[in-house]
Amino acid sequence: MLRERALWLLCACILAFFYRPLFVETFFFRDLTLLFYGKKLLFAEALKSGQIPLWDPLMHGGQPFLAEPNHSAFYPTNVLFLLLPALAAFNINIVLQFLLCGVSAYFLARALGLSTTSAFVTGCVYTFCGYVLSSANLMNLMQAMPWPPALLASVHLLLVERRKRWLVAGAISGALPLLAGAAELSAMSFAIAGAWILLVGSRIADRRSRLAGLLAIAFSVGLSLMQTLPAYEMIRNSSRREKNDYATFVQWSVSPRRLPELVVPQFFGPTDTLARRDYWGGRYESGYPYIISIYFGTATLLLALAGALASGTIPRRGRILLAVFAAGGSILSLGLYLPFFHFVWAHVPFISMFRFPVKALQFALVPIALLAGAGVEAAMKRRFVLPAAVVTLILLLGAIAFRGALARAFFVDALPPESAVELTRSLMHAAIASALFIVALLTKQQRAIAALVLVDLAVAGWRVNSYASSELFVAPPLAAKVRAILGDGGRLYRTADPFVQTLNVPTNDNVWLAWWDIQLLSRYTAATWGIPLVFHEDYDGLAPIQMSRMTGAIAKLPWNERLKVLSAAGATAIITPDLIDSPAVEVIEKVRGANGLPLYVYRNKASRPLRFNPATPHPGNPATVKTLERTMNRWSVEVSTSTPGRLTFNDTWYPGWKMTVDGEPRPQLRADFGLSAVDVPAGRHIVPKSDRPRLPLIGLIGSIATALALAFFRLNQ
Repeated sequence: MLRERALWLLCACILAFFYRPLFVETFFFRDLTLLFYGKKLLFAEALKSGQIPLWDPLMHGGQPFLAEPNHSAFYPTNVLFLLLPALAAFNINIVLQFLLCGVSAYFLARALGLSTTSAFVTGCVYTFCGYVLSSANLMNLMQAMPWPPALLASVHLLLVERRKRWLVAGAISGALPLLAGAAELSAMSFAIAGAWILLVGSRIADRRSRLAGLLAIAFSVGLSLMQTLPAYEMIRNSSRREKNDYATFVQWSVSPRRLPELVVPQFFGPTDTLARRDYWGGRYESGYPYIISIYFGTATLLLALAGALASGTIPRRGRILLAVFAAGGSILSLGLYLPFFHFVWAHVPFISMFRFPVKALQFALVPIALLAGAGVEAAMKRRFVLPAAVVTLILLLGAIAFRGALARAFFVDALPPESAVELTRSLMHAAIASALFIVALLTKQQRAIAALVLVDLAVAGWRVNSYASSELFVAPPLAAKVRAILGDGGRLYRTADPFVQTLNVPTNDNVWLAWWDIQLLSRYTAATWGIPLVFHEDYDGLAPIQMSRMTGAIAKLPWNERLKVLSAAGATAIITPDLIDSPAVEVIEKVRGANGLPLYVYRNKASRPLRFNPATPHPGNPATVKTLERTMNRWSVEVSTSTPGRLTFNDTWYPGWKMTVDGEPRPQLRADFGLSAVDVPAGRHIVPKSDRPRLPLIGLIGSIATALALAFFRLNQ
């Protein structure tokens, strides 16, 4: 396969498509700026300093780092962050995942006996379809995307060739999405691979080979224990343990009005601009789409239909299975708009872990890509010229007439002129691509069809991912000022800014929202610059549950009451648009907010990272407390006290922390609303607390044991 020119051409096309983040600019959009970039920095810094990053001291008053599935600490390409400059590693890592997507899908097509041209189409569809391109700003999902095709290819080859190396390849391919932190995609890929083994394998393989295929999936789970076991404990101690209400669960459902986007790029409006009014689908999808694009194109979908209907190298049961998963995932993605979906939410076990119905479209990605590749040869019979002509005519009529009654039928209100122009451009793109597909069918040139699919998806996908100058990730001046306020062990409390309809920016590029977030340390961005946060919004539902509950509660308190809680939690710096009238705080800086209004930076003089409370009332200060050592996983304190009392750290209470006083174990206690504390007797004592969670070690042992068992199976069966 490595000698096939079609594969190398596919790789060259992928690299050319992403030349900007490779050589000129950087990825930055949404979660990349808010979360992922900063966590990769923290991970690399910890390892370079000789620490295992068990604990994240920067988020939610402290929370597990290694266990957080979004951090994907065990994913192999993290090694790039140890070898390269941070921003280069960040961009190369993302582009590498797209490259692996293309190679993996190509490999799947060839494993099923498709021609090199068909495999090229499969790789193009899987890599450049809107859903996969959209996953670039969800790094855990992006890192998982390359492996479902590889898993299916491995189990198919295991069924056909009965060679043990494919069991090993399948186990690794199945484990990597779990190590990437994408449980939903892992479950879906296991479902497809398992169904393939049971249904297709019953016709092409013996019972022993089918059992070996299922064993590969079991080995996948075992190899991933070092990530999944700690993640399970973290979820159990987070707000995710409580089932989301139905409205939250179906928040991002694919509106039926959005379905034309399957063949019309940006049918609901552009997503790479700053003004939210540009995305006119916002009224149907929680304001902004979770998945930016769901585009496949007319050519891809008609090819997939051809591949499903026509006989070929893919077994009939396999084609039916792929078509069922593609259709089923597409239907389930409608979520809120399905009459039976509330019953699914209420009665299907573990359904709450699959937040947002749009994720169900992941079921369709591999099937559509593979069927489209298989459909290249089937489409030579010209039976699909008429459907393509009908679609082309509809798109052309839509481009001409969409500004009036047709637009109101889809969007309720008539579109403003600039939006109508944008939509007309998208409809014309779809119509031209469909017309060119007809020409390619009539010429019976498979390479022309492959080229058309590539160009169609690449042009439509050009605006899916946004890029910015690398200067975006330069630490803002405000970060240095806040660090000076925090001193040794303080935290930042940053209130949410009021909604800003129009930012003060020179252009309508969406990079400015990220720029303002960074400059003003909004949301999660302060952690990127090593600033510990407390009581900030829990975007992904993985914050320690007591901190998540308190975050919402204290936001409703008046400032005089709120300051008491913030002081107990060690919030030394406060950034808020509110004027706080209290002798406990002083204004250090006043900056201009994104809306042009003032934003105040306060020093909270009453805050203490460490507090000693005597067991009985005592005049004056009975104790002196000072930090001797503080790393990611350890905090050592010296306490000199004339009376027994309780030492409270401004770290979150969490299972796994071990407390000692002069080397003698002491129980970790909860203080206030959920901080870590320990009782200390009178006298001078050394009080270290160390993070020693059991499940990461147990998971690591389980993964090593599985790897040894897999190696033994490979060598001796």
